[in-house]
Amino acid sequence: MRKPALAAWLLCCLPLFGFAAQDAVPPATSPADNVALPKVPDQRVNWSVDVHTSGGLTGQGIGGFTLTAEGRLTCDSRKPCDRQIPQPALQSVSGLIDSINLESWIRKPVTDPLFQIPPAPSFCADCIVTSMTLRIRDSKLTEWTYQASWDPTTQSALPPDFKRIFDAAAALAK
Repeated sequence: MRKPALAAWLLCCLPLFGFAAQDAVPPATSPADNVALPKVPDQRVNWSVDVHTSGGLTGQGIGGFTLTAEGRLTCDSRKPCDRQIPQPALQSVSGLIDSINLESWIRKPVTDPLFQIPPAPSFCADCIVTSMTLRIRDSKLTEWTYQASWDPTTQSALPPDFKRIFDAAAALAK
């Protein structure tokens, strides 16, 4: 009786501790042409950063924003900040996106270029949870999606380069 519960726990929790068989994951295929995709985008032609928050005492979060490679910044209605960011100001975010190490991300599901960092366990019931989605379009126009969520008690589990992209984009959204 206890063996199925242990097996379910191992399947659920081992990826949280970094025990994931990433090399065993078959390569993703492009939905358009059913061709195997590489592990990471060949080029980072276009990108967008979407940040949303939830939780807190009201459960509503503290707002969110979207920043694109073209410099368009849009914010949710709680904190309007829609404007065009000049290209020189975008260079910090673009440079970080161009240099981010994407090899360690886990592909979900295995047939799509969607990658996620499993959320670390949190014991903070009223913390603000930040969710960030980084979308990168490669030279073949395939969109690669990288997602992570964290709160103040779990942000140390984020890949440092992903957190730097968040920090740079959030600074532009202020």
